[in-house]
Amino acid sequence: MDVLGKAVKLSEAAEEVATFYAKMLTHDYTTMEAFNKNFFKDWRKVMTSQERELITDLKKCDFKPMNVYFTEKSEERKNRSKEQKKVEDFAQIYCLIDCNSNNDYNGVCIIYHSILCL
Repeated sequence: MDVLGKAVKLSEAAEEVATFYAKMLTHDYTTMEAFNKNFFKDWRKVMTSQERELITDLKKCDFKPMNVYFTEKSEERKNRSKEQKKVEDFAQIYCLIDCNSNNDYNGVCIIYHSILCL
């Protein structure tokens, strides 16, 4: 993400919230003052103190590079071949859960490729 034209490395929590906003840039919500005010207030809650010092105004943040990245990734997923989709469907995590009478469980996961629990 860019702030005042400089690339900024965000903490994991702040990046996750920024990603939400970046993916919404094409929606009308991001043009609404109330939405932006509420978003920024909530985003600042998950920022580190250094991030809060650096990022003081939502209007100074450029989410476009993040939006472009996620739009490209979405298009790549849409344009996968049938063979790629079959491989990716097979390559998921299947979680087997052993339940007992106390409603406690021990989870055993078999990892094939991606992180998805069915």
